[in-house]
Amino acid sequence: MKTEITRFSLDNEMDIVLAYRRAMQIGRYAGINIADQTRFATAVSEISRNVLEFCKTGDIIYYASQKSEHEYALEAVVSDFGPG
Repeated sequence: MKTEITRFSLDNEMDIVLAYRRAMQIGRYAGINIADQTRFATAVSEISRNVLEFCKTGDIIYYASQKSEHEYALEAVVSDFGPG
């Protein structure tokens, strides 16, 4: 079962910074080590940058889900509103 943690719009460069910081914060709260937090946050910020560069606007939603009794997953869904 997926649980939405937070969502926001991607409209300008500051939203890329927000996407990175939120990903780091969510990873920290989830107990992920700093290297994996950084990988997750970097991936999110790079995809967010592509959305702004090629489509000008989009959304990002962060989810958490439980895979098994002791295994959890974080997910970032980045959507754009471009023509393709």
